[in-house]
Amino acid sequence: MKQGKVRGAFDRTASRAICESVHQPELSFNFKYFFMRKLWFAQIAKALIVFPGGFGTMDELWEMLTLLQTGKLAQQNVILIYGRKYWDEVLNWKAMVRWGMINEDEYKMLQFADTVDEAFDYIRAGLEKYHMDADPFLQAY
Repeated sequence: MKQGKVRGAFDRTASRAICESVHQPELSFNFKYFFMRKLWFAQIAKALIVFPGGFGTMDELWEMLTLLQTGKLAQQNVILIYGRKYWDEVLNWKAMVRWGMINEDEYKMLQFADTVDEAFDYIRAGLEKYHMDADPFLQAY
């Protein structure tokens, strides 16, 4: 039923419209299924920053976490949850650990930040650690 709702609300032309809205029609992609669009973008992403939001935001977050948890995405993807006060009120992350729904290592896949500087530091550290070769010249300093 969910697939039917998603396909009805989000047909193939919507993916094309999103890409064309940035004035890059050569980047237009057609995805028959909404899940494939999310998987494709998740596989090329290096980080996901999740700001306070509603169902769509949670859907994207759960999708990325599930793909990481099941090994469909590399563990090097940084997931940053911005606005801890909001998210801790909406979701009780530690209860999921206590109830055994996720383990401590899975909980540690999440990084939390409350300021732009803190978020930048987490993202930068993750990119440098997993996705960039260190410049030997700069390492000397």
